[in-house]
Amino acid sequence: MIARKPHSTVDNLGYRAAIHFRPIKPCLLDEACSASVILLESLNNVCPRTMPKFDFVLHHASLIVTNTQASLQFYSGILGLELMDRPDLGFPGAWLKVGNQQIHLLELNNPDPTTGRPAHGGRDRHVAMTVSDIEPVKEALNAAGFVYTMSISGRKALFCRDLDGNAIEIIQREQ
Repeated sequence: MIARKPHSTVDNLGYRAAIHFRPIKPCLLDEACSASVILLESLNNVCPRTMPKFDFVLHHASLIVTNTQASLQFYSGILGLELMDRPDLGFPGAWLKVGNQQIHLLELNNPDPTTGRPAHGGRDRHVAMTVSDIEPVKEALNAAGFVYTMSISGRKALFCRDLDGNAIEIIQREQ
């Protein structure tokens, strides 16, 4: 079966006028992969399973906050993350060390809703960190009055939210 990829024509107002299909090189692995190639036109007909492998390592995750100093009370004061030097980027923020990685706090207007998010952070986008023992983290969150939920996967992990509603997962590393 030959997979077909969509292309569209655009009218003079910039609207997609129609979607047509044209044949593409099928993935040789299976039909399911061929179907996924249909949506990956920009990958120049390369099967996702045979794409080049790179040695990616996560460097940092950025979180939008409304008040850097208040957020540092949570991330440094309660969670104990180490504050790092940060260049002047023209807006307030902070960089925090998480093992060999970082969390960047960006004090910017938040385009995302902060209310109406799932009560359990595991059902929302989140940043996950590991710790050798989760019990002291639970104690620190309890002492500071932060609500958290335990993972429903059975792992020793919890989900909490910072002052701005960003979901954080904390997982106990397996020994």
